[in-house]
Amino acid sequence: MVFGELHVFVGADFVVTVRHAESPDLGRVRRRLEQTPALLSVGPEAILYAILDQVVDEYAPVVAGLENDIDEIEDQLFDGDPAVSQAHLRAVPRGDRVPARHPPAARRADRARARLRQVRGGRRAAAQPA
Repeated sequence: MVFGELHVFVGADFVVTVRHAESPDLGRVRRRLEQTPALLSVGPEAILYAILDQVVDEYAPVVAGLENDIDEIEDQLFDGDPAVSQAHLRAVPRGDRVPARHPPAARRADRARARLRQVRGGRRAAAQPA
């Protein structure tokens, strides 16, 4: 499935959409709304809700794929192999490389990097004989 931009213009008595890809399937939205006249009678707000609902539904496989990727990275990261941990640690963006418009992302990356150092350091300490 190819995802693209979707523009939705909503007025008091109209909804206009402009798609730049085949997804979301707005034909499905239209059929569903036409089968439910009571919902259509609510007005443009109901149409906008139905469009957004379809967009979210179509992103479910993308979210599932991201969850799978995160699980795989976590498995590699916490498996105890320092080389893998180092590679992932270098891949985490540093605060000074994150654009200024994303300071929360920079803080999260800094916290994740600090946590990885703690976990990695704790494993080394536990592995050394006393």
